[in-house]
Amino acid sequence: MKLSFALIALASASPLFETSICAKKCSNYSMSVYKKCMDKDGASKDACTDASKKAFSECEGKCDAKTSRKDLTCGKKCSNYSMGVFKKCMDKDGATKDGCTDASKKAYSECATKCEAATRKETTCSDKCTDYSWSIYKKCMDKDGATKDGCTDASKKAFDECDAKC
Repeated sequence: MKLSFALIALASASPLFETSICAKKCSNYSMSVYKKCMDKDGASKDACTDASKKAFSECEGKCDAKTSRKDLTCGKKCSNYSMGVFKKCMDKDGATKDGCTDASKKAYSECATKCEAATRKETTCSDKCTDYSWSIYKKCMDKDGATKDGCTDASKKAFDECDAKC
């Protein structure tokens, strides 16, 4: 079970971004979804893995709406990425510092170009609705006696109503 989840977490990781606190929470949440699924009679590993991946993806989407990866600047993201390229390059047989430095600079340049283009993307109405529904979910979960199901339903309703106005 842990190996399957480790593969899920690895598959969803991106070398351009640092892991955020919210992404870690999503990882824990998706693991709990997997465990609950596997505890059910007749559960299949594939179905539970799919449910876990979906839970992680939905949760992480909510993270991205407010915090997580958006907090890092393009420069920071690309520096992390290019440093990784340099280290991997230097681990290869016959690698030279100059050659790996050139590869790292190229990786940084390509990353920066892609990142800057992505950050210029305008926020859509649907993005705003996602942000709004996530805030509804968080406020709901802060209330005494709140349940995930009840707050998820409230969040979905808020998104649907907002999205209908787009």
